[in-house]
Amino acid sequence: MKLTRVFVIALLLSGAVHGQKPTAGDAGVVIVRMTMDKQFVPNQLTITVGQTVQWVNDDPLHNHNVSDDPDIDEEHGIARLPKGAKAFDSGVLPPGSRWSHRFTLPGRYHYVCIPHLPGMVADIIVKPQ
Repeated sequence: MKLTRVFVIALLLSGAVHGQKPTAGDAGVVIVRMTMDKQFVPNQLTITVGQTVQWVNDDPLHNHNVSDDPDIDEEHGIARLPKGAKAFDSGVLPPGSRWSHRFTLPGRYHYVCIPHLPGMVADIIVKPQ
């Protein structure tokens, strides 16, 4: 019984409960999953300045990455970020791994998974507080 309670609490704290709907103004970490279908879920997200997004590689077969760096995505030209924002790039995320980024500037961030372009793309809209 005690182990079950610990497991449920750990799931809730990790955001691992599927179907979680992130909301603007939620002060917690917002989870985005990378799937076997080579998709970011959700692929469109609205948050507020100061929130953190955590990407979780739920794909048991493939490495993924998260990048909005236009210099890394020169070939496709899909990655974009607001003027003045510093580009982010997770590097390689093996199956089961996680990576987080805290958003400090408002604007639209169009990010990609470099190994799975041109199809694996998503947007985050960051609104002022």
